[in-house]
Amino acid sequence: MLNLDWSGVTYDDLDIFARMSAEKRAQTLENLYKKFTAQNMGFLMPFFGVLDNNNGGCRGPKKKFYSPDKDYSCKDENAINAILSKGKI
Repeated sequence: MLNLDWSGVTYDDLDIFARMSAEKRAQTLENLYKKFTAQNMGFLMPFFGVLDNNNGGCRGPKKKFYSPDKDYSCKDENAINAILSKGKI
């Protein structure tokens, strides 16, 4: 099982991801999901993670947390659902 690194520093995977545009985040998740599932590996979509306090990108309920929930600024929930619905089990 693979996921974005989210150690809470400005240069980790999730912090870089949170600073991308919504379109770039959706494309990045789709590319990673396709790449790893094609290799018989799992890819864990980011549903929560710690961000650097000074990240400056989208965020969840607090400045230092990422959330894809449509109620917060990242709003990646629909993109994640679309990606996962294509890979129905």
